[in-house]
Amino acid sequence: FELNKIEKVDLEIKPLVGKLLLNSKTSKDQLIQGEIFSSGTEVIRIDSKLTNNVQKITIASSGNVTLPSRNANNGFPWELELNPDIPYILNVEQIIGSQKLQLSGLELEELNSKLVIGSMEIALPDIENLSGNLECIIGELVIIVPEDLPVRFKIDSGMTGISFSDNFIREGDVIYSKNAKPNLAEQININIPMGSLNIKNP
Repeated sequence: FELNKIEKVDLEIKPLVGKLLLNSKTSKDQLIQGEIFSSGTEVIRIDSKLTNNVQKITIASSGNVTLPSRNANNGFPWELELNPDIPYILNVEQIIGSQKLQLSGLELEELNSKLVIGSMEIALPDIENLSGNLECIIGELVIIVPEDLPVRFKIDSGMTGISFSDNFIREGDVIYSKNAKPNLAEQININIPMGSLNIKNP
């Protein structure tokens, strides 16, 4: 996707099953680039529409996927890179697999990611007042927060083990960094009914 008077990108990524790796890229002449490896029975759909200088992009898969994957990495990789100079609203929905979202250096306005079964590792960008929703129904969620970034998490957990580093404070179902206000208006909501949650600094 090439730049063309675009002020913002509303990006949806929807793999059925896969190993999603997302990060920023050095080349700044495109909105998104990368490779997607799919099974023979899986169909990749890409939709794009520009409205009022906002580029809406949806990348989704459909069809039947046989588990486990015969790939060496035990998953169908989705390796995507985003432009660090364009603001993004990022929405990820995935059924099974893993997510490794290296968001450092990206300009995010909102972050939403959902995984039904698997593992998520999300490195947040150094952006104050970031809001969003992270959901891992069954699995492991690791959130890496830049040093000195004020951030507030609202936790909805069931049978979940929760751990966090010394730079964070927990008050009931809220975890916030020591330099953030407990009543910070913007927050990231976390839903993890069964599994483990770890919040830490790099």
